[in-house]
Amino acid sequence: MDKNQHNFKAELILNDDFILANKELNNITLRVNNISQIEAYGIWFDVKIIDENAQEYEKADIQYSDSTTTDDSIGTIMSRSYKDIDISFAFNKIYKNNKDVIIQITIHDADNNTWKEELKFVLYKGTFDINVDTSTSNLKGYIRLPYNDQILAVDMAKGSITLPLLNEDMHYPLVLANSGALGGETKYSIGLNIATQDFSDFKNTGAYEDDDMEEEANILSIGDESIVSYIHYGDLDYWKITTPETAELFNFNKPIANAGVDQTITHGTTVTLDGSLSESDDNTISYEWKEGAILLSTHPSFTKSDFSVGVHTITLIITDNNGVTDSDTVIITVDADESETITKNSITYATVISPYTGKIWLDRNLGASKVCSSIHDTECYGDYYQWGRDADGHEDSKSDITSNQASSITNVGSSFILSSSTYNYDWAQNIDSDGNLRALNWNKTDGSSVCPTGYRVPNIEELEAETTDIGVNNINDAFNNFLKLPSNGFRTERGSMYNIGSHTYIWSTTISANNSRHLQFWNDGGGASSHARVFGWGVRCIKD
Repeated sequence: MDKNQHNFKAELILNDDFILANKELNNITLRVNNISQIEAYGIWFDVKIIDENAQEYEKADIQYSDSTTTDDSIGTIMSRSYKDIDISFAFNKIYKNNKDVIIQITIHDADNNTWKEELKFVLYKGTFDINVDTSTSNLKGYIRLPYNDQILAVDMAKGSITLPLLNEDMHYPLVLANSGALGGETKYSIGLNIATQDFSDFKNTGAYEDDDMEEEANILSIGDESIVSYIHYGDLDYWKITTPETAELFNFNKPIANAGVDQTITHGTTVTLDGSLSESDDNTISYEWKEGAILLSTHPSFTKSDFSVGVHTITLIITDNNGVTDSDTVIITVDADESETITKNSITYATVISPYTGKIWLDRNLGASKVCSSIHDTECYGDYYQWGRDADGHEDSKSDITSNQASSITNVGSSFILSSSTYNYDWAQNIDSDGNLRALNWNKTDGSSVCPTGYRVPNIEELEAETTDIGVNNINDAFNNFLKLPSNGFRTERGSMYNIGSHTYIWSTTISANNSRHLQFWNDGGGASSHARVFGWGVRCIKD
């Protein structure tokens, strides 16, 4: 080595027996040795803490506390001398019992030369206590510390020894002795993180008699019951003490997701979902907000204004820097805007929200001037549509009639079309025998068909979900349902009105062979059924 060239050696001096990952400041001394033969001046340094995979250890918060330095300046170090710098740092909690951490020291001189050195120490998740009690005399022996091979003496009548947690493939060997100075038999109790047992009445000298060879020693683990044993004169007891990686045992908490409180809002209102109250022993948390499999956001909080009417279960999943996850759910209930009104064909409708499915419906049948106030309220009967047909005037119960089959499904005229078995009791048999065109027509949501913009005619399953599936079985149930279904009767294939005031008939868009599905209720029965498309029945619209 050139005697005129600087050279340095750094070392760490731990001021504590071991460094804990408990968010509390730990103090060490960084000693920078000038091992060259010349004075070193203008010396400064920087420190990085990295983990065993040589990645920057972002959880370390380093604070320099040496009052003789300015920021990271060391100043001058005489030849063959050293400078001590106190460094304080803290680590967030970890989930492994311990891990190697590297401090990377870079030393700079006034000539812009640099020296790098990596110094390693072990970071521990926590500690546990070996509690010892004996009523005869001091218990003598030793514990070997596997992380540095240090021998720790055991010589006490009652007390405890605090040690750091080990990884699962390691253990503390504990050897206890009964020498001639102790006399005959020595009773003792050991508890790991729990109190020792009262052994004043201990008489079973066969209990817990341990092996005399270390490789055959019994294992004591944290969380086990405390043991009571004894040592004969001139005997040895060997124990292997293990510390399983159990985060909950030492209150090193998993992250705790907090999705906030349940909220009820009106449709169209902006709602804020806030997970900022989630907790983690690790400052690094990733966030995922989901509704089912749909990812809504990856931010701690976000806003959303397009929730549909109904009940939404939103799940917040958080993950800490150790890959440990937790989840929480929040319920967002979106009510229909009761002030919302919809006008179609010069009639203004309100909306109702289903208490069963959360779906939004018009408050009455198409063409009705009001919501039903009684089971025989004629003003709520509404119009009578032939299946799949637009509002072209035919739906009026007193419209003209014709026997001419339709040549179009959208430009038919205003007369109610009569039919017979010749045409499968259909009004458009010649142009749409399978009903697909008319089903598509009633499924339109652009306002060009019978329903207002954003609404359509429901399928039979949607009708059943609001009625028969929840116990609607007759016209009284239908009226008392939130849909307030009327006993509207229907218009027959000959154009006459039938079952007015005694039966409920509501079309769906569902096709059934040459017929279509509908709901039908009477005084003591009802349910879903299939009938010919020529009939004029009521229509209720659902929001898409």
